Amino acid sequence: MWRRIIYRLALIVPITFSILFITLFLFYTLPGVHVLDSRELQVGSERELILTLRLQEQQNPFAYNRGLFYIGIYAGYLPLRRDHIPLMFHASFHSLCKDIRNPHVMNDYAEWVREQLGDFTSSSGSGLSAHQFVQILKAQNRMEFLAVMQTVDPEVVPPVWKRVVKAPVADDISLLNISWNGKHNIFHSYLNAIFFGDPALHTSSGELVQTKFGRTVWWTLAYTLPALLGGWLIVYVFMLLNYDRPGRLQRINRLTLVVYSVPTFVLATLALVFLTSHRYGVISSLFPFPVFVENRVQGLFDIYRYYGAHLILPMLLFALSPMLLLFRIFHEKMEEVRRVRPSFRYLRHLGLPDRTFRLRYLSRYLLVAGLAVLSNIIIALLGGSLVIEWIFNIPGLGRYLYQSIINYDVPSTVFLVVVFTIVQQVGHILTDLLIDLFSPSSSKTEGLL
Repeated sequence: MWRRIIYRLALIVPITFSILFITLFLFYTLPGVHVLDSRELQVGSERELILTLRLQEQQNPFAYNRGLFYIGIYAGYLPLRRDHIPLMFHASFHSLCKDIRNPHVMNDYAEWVREQLGDFTSSSGSGLSAHQFVQILKAQNRMEFLAVMQTVDPEVVPPVWKRVVKAPVADDISLLNISWNGKHNIFHSYLNAIFFGDPALHTSSGELVQTKFGRTVWWTLAYTLPALLGGWLIVYVFMLLNYDRPGRLQRINRLTLVVYSVPTFVLATLALVFLTSHRYGVISSLFPFPVFVENRVQGLFDIYRYYGAHLILPMLLFALSPMLLLFRIFHEKMEEVRRVRPSFRYLRHLGLPDRTFRLRYLSRYLLVAGLAVLSNIIIALLGGSLVIEWIFNIPGLGRYLYQSIINYDVPSTVFLVVVFTIVQQVGHILTDLLIDLFSPSSSKTEGLL
């Protein structure tokens, strides 16, 4: 067993680092095109555009780093200062560089973008409007760049624009460039930020990521922890009391298959509509419409104090899925006991009391079966149900993670992914320890047979 534990511990570091790198790669190397479809970039005012550009400047980790990883490999047509471009325009800039194929000119253009972005950030005067600046950054080839250039007053056209339009294809372009970035890279920066707090990670609104996480985790624990523990206990006791009624368990198993097939969001939506619409008297009073104020609470006690009644329905719906899953696992193990192990009736015939069989053998067997999925249940507990939190507007971790992804809040997303990864690996180790502790070995079942 200890070899397995050591093996698990040895895997935590490479798995965590790999997932961290993959997450950063998806955000920074493969930026989504949907980022350019935000309302501020399409129809926003000058003020909205400037605020968006300032936010990009604050969240651009490339401003003080030379690449994504310790070693950088990039196409030969890309300039050295390619990362001066705001993150949301990386895809357009790469396409423009591929069409121009002159990294020396594009290097000067990237420097100009950096200076112009600094002007907007510091509110200094500039002859170029924010709309014009955004349009030129969205240009993906020479023709689009020239089209935007023709809409700008010739007196304020930067000289570097003319160089980009007239730039010849460079003859000394290599296929690939390989660079050593040292410690000045995104991966190393996030390692220090997550594990040592330097630099501090901030959300898109400017709040510390650790502070936001510490507040949202209580909301997730408030409804998931009682639901999971209560659901586990109910199914566990039910199976122990009905282990000798295979017909009843088989009928319930068929029923759970039907219920388990219904998507959770359907059940949650129906429950929210019909049980909290104030049309059903006592039922509606038992399940009031949920209205949560995130900043009003400081911990679990405050959540239960102010919103305990509002969390009853989310608890019940969240507990439904793990209860059905545990029942199906326990039922499968019960069938295995009947097929492989001596029949409980045969054990009774040998003089083994029913209470001894139930508490000393069957209970341990079912407990080990439940512990086998403990690590996944821990992730469900921390992550919460994204569907439940969105439907009932609970400000928990699942909602926080989803909002971070769709808002391109990279620090929050990376922090949550790394935390969930570590917790799951620790859950695997805890599962192995508990299974070894409760598994019915020959020494622990001596006297049963």
